[in-house]
Amino acid sequence: MSVVSAKDVVRLREVSGVGMQDCKKALDEAGGNFDLALEHLRKRGLAQAAKKATREAKEGVIRVADDSHRIAVVEVNCETDFVVRNDDYRDFAQSVTELALHNHPKTLEALRELCEDRRAALVGKIGENIVVNRYTLFEKKEGHSYGIYVHGDGKIVCVVDIKGAHMGDVAKEVAMHSAAAHPQYLDPEDVPSEIISKEEEIARAQIHGKPENVVQKIIEGKKNTYFAEVCLKKQKFIKDESLTIEEYVRKKGKELGAGDLTIISSFVRVQVGV
Repeated sequence: MSVVSAKDVVRLREVSGVGMQDCKKALDEAGGNFDLALEHLRKRGLAQAAKKATREAKEGVIRVADDSHRIAVVEVNCETDFVVRNDDYRDFAQSVTELALHNHPKTLEALRELCEDRRAALVGKIGENIVVNRYTLFEKKEGHSYGIYVHGDGKIVCVVDIKGAHMGDVAKEVAMHSAAAHPQYLDPEDVPSEIISKEEEIARAQIHGKPENVVQKIIEGKKNTYFAEVCLKKQKFIKDESLTIEEYVRKKGKELGAGDLTIISSFVRVQVGV
């Protein structure tokens, strides 16, 4: 009995574009013969899917599923807007999201392995490349509240996790804000140091003939303006610009009895093709 090496499995995957499990199965069936294994994949229609995998998939939908323990967000891409409206494609996107919710794979690659057979079959049926492109899983925590907002039939999905009970409606409001305001980070501390350094460099280049202590104050002001644009907590709340999102959440936390230290713990904003 032949032994299939991991190296052969990886090589077959690189050539065919098919998932690791299918490649291993094909090599097992072919007794380790690489060419015969590739032929098996072609006969099963997976090679057709591999050929189409070279075509770019920019359209798509984002689906979300949740239960009492988790929230799963999955983006599934295709090539044209026409396929986005296809029922089989939409059913596939939802089923992959449910699969992610119930199996909670650790990585995107692991999720792809779970749905590869159905994805490849759908590619053969529809005739377009289909890619499971992004995957985020929230593990729900005790004493936290969660808000989900889906915009434009799945073009944008936002999920917000607030540390504090009875804050579901507030989390939903913040999720809606996130869809419109497009924050890139939660806190200023999350902004990479190289980006901050570049912003400081740009600000310094715009200042001429000022003492260094004045220059530093101006740079600090420009940094804070930048943070107010890209950091969710520091953004002005779209429905009440007298408050930042951070201030709005704390204010509502006091009103609803969630406590003075109510904060946004995390968020995700996913937009098709972005």
